[in-house]
Amino acid sequence: MAEYKGINVPDRVVPFTSEDTSAIFEDIHGRGGLHAVSSILERDAIFLPRRKVGMIVSVAGDALYTLVGGVSNTNWVKIEIFTASFFTTIEEFTGDANDSIILDLTLLTPNNKLPVIGDIINDPNDRSARVTDVDEMNNEVSAIILEDSGRKPVSNYEEDALLIKDYFILHNGKLARIIDTFTSANEGNIDESFNKDIEDGNLELISDAVSIVYDNKEYPDLDTVAKALDHILYVELAVNLSGGGVFEIGYTVPSLSLSWTINKTIVSQSLNHGIGILNANDRSFIDNMININNDVTYTLIASDDKKTVDANTSFIFRPRRFWGISPEESLTDTQILALAGTDLTTGRAQTRSFDCTGGNFFYFAIPSVYGIPNFRVGGFSYSNYILTTRDVENQFGEIINYNVFRSGLIQTGANIIVELT
Repeated sequence: MAEYKGINVPDRVVPFTSEDTSAIFEDIHGRGGLHAVSSILERDAIFLPRRKVGMIVSVAGDALYTLVGGVSNTNWVKIEIFTASFFTTIEEFTGDANDSIILDLTLLTPNNKLPVIGDIINDPNDRSARVTDVDEMNNEVSAIILEDSGRKPVSNYEEDALLIKDYFILHNGKLARIIDTFTSANEGNIDESFNKDIEDGNLELISDAVSIVYDNKEYPDLDTVAKALDHILYVELAVNLSGGGVFEIGYTVPSLSLSWTINKTIVSQSLNHGIGILNANDRSFIDNMININNDVTYTLIASDDKKTVDANTSFIFRPRRFWGISPEESLTDTQILALAGTDLTTGRAQTRSFDCTGGNFFYFAIPSVYGIPNFRVGGFSYSNYILTTRDVENQFGEIINYNVFRSGLIQTGANIIVELT
């Protein structure tokens, strides 16, 4: 083996002239372009002197490869290319999402343009499939069925989103394709931004969705992709308002304090009863100058510029009901207010248990506006009660008319069940 100008050549080979060698090296190192080979083995057999970092080789039936960081076979890196060409096939796909299918190449249109690996083809029902192989000899196209195009995986971009390869995201009217795949919430571009993901190459900006024309005769107003996606991805506006409650007649709520939650960004909101327009970012309202002692309902109206919804909360004032036991044959206002049981529930219907051990009467004091109830004691109809109708002054000085019911006879049972209907 001899060496000629740094190149090892067999002894039996006539050495090149200096002019030949210069021409060869100019051809190898001075020219760029795409190198084509028929197999991976042929790619790996390319002589080292012909290699340089960045050279691109096309392997027939496979993909493009480039040398990154060196010129050995371990430095070959596959070039992943996503093509944006869209083809239409006149035959329907058979199968479900993720199924592999074989299609007739001659049925692809328009203009008999040859698809390549990565292209998207659509059938008459707008189902999509991604091309995985093209066999021109047998006029066959292999593809994998994607989700129905009407349910194309598109979502709004979030900074902590889990990115899934070949899905699409929408951000401020701009549509981008995700070109990296992350399989767990602990990986991926957590706390990145849309622009940073574009810059880092994690997203491929397809176009500004506002400018892409969309045509659907059933929805003529949705004339751009942005409007169509907004329609598909629209989240219904929901508002929840709190701050009201049920209070005893005569009590005064010392101030108005309302709070609310809204599930999305809004453009406007307002409160009734003369309060009017609020800042769209407010989620509470307090006015220490407003005292409430009568029934009133507050309504919050909010809009997201597409729909307007409202939410209500009420301040309701009711008289109290009372029940309990006493050995006394009649009760004063103070004794009625001191009975063990009390609530602000409307109506007369209720079931109570009394312990009259030692000898006691059971009592009910019910606002007369709720009417006269029917009694059952221990499951049997009961009419042996004493009724007195009278005015009672409550703890806030409010005078309310009550029907006061007392058992006709003193009771001694430990568990007397009394039902009022």
